[in-house]
This record gives sequence, structure tokens and C-alpha cells, in this order.
Amino acid sequence: MENRLQIDFKMNMSLRILWVSEVVPDPNSGAGGTELQMVRQLRLLGHDVTTIWEDQIPRRIRHGNLHYALELPKAYARVIAAAVRKETFDVVTVNLGQSFQAARMLRKQNFPGVFIVRSHGLDDHLDVVLAQWRTKLGLPSRPWLKDVLGKRLTCILHGQMAKAARVCDGYVVSNSLDARWLNATHGLAEEKIAVVPQAPATAFCRTPPPLMTNSRLKRILYVANFHFAKGPRDVAQCVEAVLAAHPDVEMTWICRPDDHEQVRNLFSARLPDRVRLIGWMPQDQLVEQFDQHGIFLYPSLFDGFGKVFLEAMSRGMCVVGTHAGGMVDLLRHRENGLVCDFNSSSQMMLAVEDLLKNPSMAVQFSESAVNTASQYTWERAGKSLESFFRRRLEAASVTAR
Repeated sequence: MENRLQIDFKMNMSLRILWVSEVVPDPNSGAGGTELQMVRQLRLLGHDVTTIWEDQIPRRIRHGNLHYALELPKAYARVIAAAVRKETFDVVTVNLGQSFQAARMLRKQNFPGVFIVRSHGLDDHLDVVLAQWRTKLGLPSRPWLKDVLGKRLTCILHGQMAKAARVCDGYVVSNSLDARWLNATHGLAEEKIAVVPQAPATAFCRTPPPLMTNSRLKRILYVANFHFAKGPRDVAQCVEAVLAAHPDVEMTWICRPDDHEQVRNLFSARLPDRVRLIGWMPQDQLVEQFDQHGIFLYPSLFDGFGKVFLEAMSRGMCVVGTHAGGMVDLLRHRENGLVCDFNSSSQMMLAVEDLLKNPSMAVQFSESAVNTASQYTWERAGKSLESFFRRRLEAASVTAR
């Protein structure tokens, strides 16, 4: 009885959290903005959060994967060891599987709290899915030496993720597909996995979204990095067909200016006059673009969450997407958007045609999308994290290590 009371008391106290993240805390960046919001919400809930960001983690190797494989595990362990010598924490949470050495170090020191790994998209899940798509799409392979070295490096990175899954007290992901992957591939128990969906960036929530109108509906938007996993070829084929059938429809494509030439090359002849290419912009300006368009294309093959589709929903856009990333949990076919098969420009085209021919249906989807997006806030994400941390602490308290 006394032990139970002690646990209940601890579960109601504010938590001391060490939040380690190898990203730049930039509100305009996807991962960096998400990490900042999570920390902010935990602090608003009354918790004491100490942060370690990318510039505080030693780094000499510039190559990304080599850094992760050879340098980051030890670097994580060093900065975390230094932090726990100075302060006592209930929760140490790190954003990558390369944190396995830090977790082992804490276990050896009989760390009394819990070690939680976070991921905005599991790299081993991503690599497996995209390797399959590379084969299906007939994409060129790397030169043999680079391919051999790359596979060896990937094997090391996947092994590090597996070690982190074995030694951690819990794992936070953004969608249920990654949760099932952790359970099926790494044998992580369901109670050790939390699905915490992200939320739209603050800029998308400052003002009410505009109503869906015929002029909005005739403007299509696509926002993504230029990578085959984001479905750019399908977007180009879909848009080319739609514009040919509808002279009054326009399209805007937003990506890095350096990638604009690759976008032009996706179209059969030349870039249609009614397709605008725009570079990245601050979020406030991006909101203006969302409000001027009515249909948002997002045929992703894989995503950790893919926050941009939810931001489009928050502004009342009709999302035409796939069941990748967060869309598998939030996008409901013919209720708050339209879901197509992967790698199907023809289905995407039919979905756009359906919206153009049924403006009243588009209005219903728009209103439902706004309602869905309004339920996913950073406050909700912070409370979900808090609840998961407390559950894992309680499990650690009642179970002998």
C-alpha cells in the first residue's frame, strides 16, 4: 500500500525531463519546429525541460549517415552523461535510435528514470519501403561500389535502431504504421509505443480558414521536397491531364528553386503556362498560398507524419492523398478528403475531376477537414507525451529492472 501511494504521488508531480534532439530548433523547419512545440507544451504543462540541441552535440564528420553510424552514438552518450551528472531527471528522451549507447550507459548507472526514444519517421521502415518502390518504379541503382558501401552503412544504422528498441523504456512515433513496424519488426510491446500525431504550425491557426469557393477549387497546390517518395511524377501526370481537360484550372508547385528544372522535366513537352513554380517561403506567406488554393495533392509513398497535409486541411483545402504517414490515421476517404492508391496518377486525376464536378461535395470535405485539423493541437500532443512518460515511469517503478 505504501509503495502504491508513493507511485501515485510521483505520478502527480511535475517531471524533470532531459530532451535531446539533433536538429536545429527552427520554427520554420519541419522537424525543428515540431521539436520546439513539443518542448514548449511540456513546459506549459509545468514540467522542467532541459534541452540539448544539435549545436551542443559534438560533430566532426560532415557526411550524414557516416556521422550517425560512427560518431553520433558516442556523442549522445557523452552529452547525456554530462547532463545527468549535473541534474536528476525522471525522463531522458532522444530523437534518434543512435541513442542506444546512452541508454546502456544509464542502465549501468542504475538510472532511476526512463529512457524514451522519439522518431518523426523510422529510418529502417523508410529504407525498406523505398527500396521496394525503387525496384517497382525502375529507378537507377547506385554505382556498384557506392551501393555496396551504402548497404553496409544502412545495415549498421538499422542495427543501431534495433539496439535502441531493445534497451529503451518506450518509443514515440507519429503514426500507427510506424507503431506496427516497431511491434512487428523489433518486437517492442504495444504498451511501450506511443503514437503522438503532430499539429499544424502556429501560423496556420492564427486566423479562421476561408470558405471553399469555386475560384479556390480551380486552383491546385503541391508542396514538397523533390524526391520520388513524395510522388512528383504522379503529380505532374495528374496535373497535365487535368489542365488539358479544364482550361480554367491552375496549379502551383512549391519546392526548392534548385529543383525547379527537375520539375519542368517531368512534363511531357514543356511546363504548362498555368503551372507556377515557387520556392520555399516563410510560413506566414505559405498560409496565403494555402488560402488561395482549394485542392492539395499529396501522393506520398512514405512519411513519418507529413505535417503539410494536416496544414492544408486546417486551411480548408480538399486533400487528395494516400495512406502514408499521418494520413493513414487522419485522412478519411470521401469524408474529409480523398485517398488514392500509391503510385496512381490516374486515380489522383479522377479524384480531382470528382472535386471539380461536385463543388458541394468539395465544400463538405473542406468543412470536415477543418474540423479534423482543429482536433490536432500541440496542446494535445504535449498532454499525450506527458501521459506516456508517466505510464512508462509507473511501469518502471512497479517492475524490477
